Amino acid sequence: MTLSEEGLRDRFRGALLGTFCGDALGAALEGWRPHETAGALDRPAELLARSHGRYTDDTEMMIALAESLVDRGGEVEPAHLARTFLKRYDPSRGYGPGTVRTLNALSRGARWDEAAGATFGGGGSYGNGSAMRVAPVGALFHDDLERLRRAAEAQARVTHAHPLGTAGAALQAAAVALAARAGGPGDFAPDRVLEALRAFVGGLNDPSAVETYFERLEAIDVMLSDSGDPPGVARALGTSATCPRSVPAAIYSALVRRDSPGDAIVYAVSLGGDADTIGAMAGAIAGALHGASALPADWLALLEDGPRGRSHVTALADRLHELWARGQGAP
Repeated sequence: MTLSEEGLRDRFRGALLGTFCGDALGAALEGWRPHETAGALDRPAELLARSHGRYTDDTEMMIALAESLVDRGGEVEPAHLARTFLKRYDPSRGYGPGTVRTLNALSRGARWDEAAGATFGGGGSYGNGSAMRVAPVGALFHDDLERLRRAAEAQARVTHAHPLGTAGAALQAAAVALAARAGGPGDFAPDRVLEALRAFVGGLNDPSAVETYFERLEAIDVMLSDSGDPPGVARALGTSATCPRSVPAAIYSALVRRDSPGDAIVYAVSLGGDADTIGAMAGAIAGALHGASALPADWLALLEDGPRGRSHVTALADRLHELWARGQGAP
């Protein structure tokens, strides 16, 4: 199925607003265990209302990445992105310690590549901060996975220099892209998606990252034939704040609940642990698959909408779609 221009714009909006929804919903349950989340998720809109739909660092950094892409005509320019991250940095949004150290180094005048590479004993971070924000890349480069890989890795290296951090961001972006270009849930069948993601991972540059993420995709495949019980999925795929132990859980959630973006987000958050980030990443994939028009309207209405809130995110998605359309030769 060929998407109309309006349909694809809706997918771009879905990727960004799905990130926002999953982040804001998951923030209320971050650190919970799967067996503790079930009752709390019976009325997700109430959770969003109590938190005023406020986003965390996941969405704030996603917004900054989208702004930088728009400002630079669709290119990831690491120095510009680093300045944008620093300009938009709001400590109250709950940033991870590795990213805080990197941003503090940048504020002291360090070069972006020096700041990111100096964390964790010089090995760089493979936390999921590189992947939680990558939805704009997945949408913008949905039809060019090689360009997507380069852009996803480049934006990751600004704060997460470890190969598992850059590769995890690329894998998440690829999942968003496959969703954005799918004809619908029927074209997003797990076997087809996992085959495409295996091929994508096989093209990564770092052998250790290839091996790690091949194993994680196999773990998703195994769990898809299981009961889908959240505690078992959480144990098998992980829910921690690292890419290898959270990106797979998000992809699994989007696949196992592919008929409804709201259900995919709720399922992802039900896994507990780093619930806001897993929810954000699953929301990006599910939103890209269904479009923003399929996200629960009551959730969207509850998302914060200040100067850089829901309306700003929607406008950024539209600007990204315009960039993509111009690249296709559209007027």
